[in-house]
Amino acid sequence: MPNVNSIDPDQKKYSKIIPALHSNIQGQVFSINSYQHYNDYIKENQNHPGIKIAKNRSVSQAVLNYINGKRSISEITECAEGETLADYNIKDIAAYFDILKDVGWTR
Repeated sequence: MPNVNSIDPDQKKYSKIIPALHSNIQGQVFSINSYQHYNDYIKENQNHPGIKIAKNRSVSQAVLNYINGKRSISEITECAEGETLADYNIKDIAAYFDILKDVGWTR
C-alpha cells in the first residue's frame, strides 16, 4: 500500500521558493504579453524548458495571478491547476519562473 503522506521531492523543493514581482513591475506593467523584453526573450529562447508554459496563455496568466510574495511555486502550481482544471509538471512551472526572473518580472 503506498504511503499517502509522502510528499513528492519536487513539491517539497518548490514549496521553499517564494517568488515575488519585481518592484519595477509591480503596479507598473499589467500585461506580460505587452512587455517587449519578455516577447524578445521568448522568441530568442525557444528551447528553454519554461517555453511550454509561456506559450500557454491560460496557465501562464494563472501563474502570474497568484504571485504575491507569500505563495510558493508549489502553491502557485496548485492554484493554476485549479483555475485551469489541468495538471502541470511543477518543473515546467518552475522553469517558467526562471524566464520571469530572467526578464526582470520577478525577483
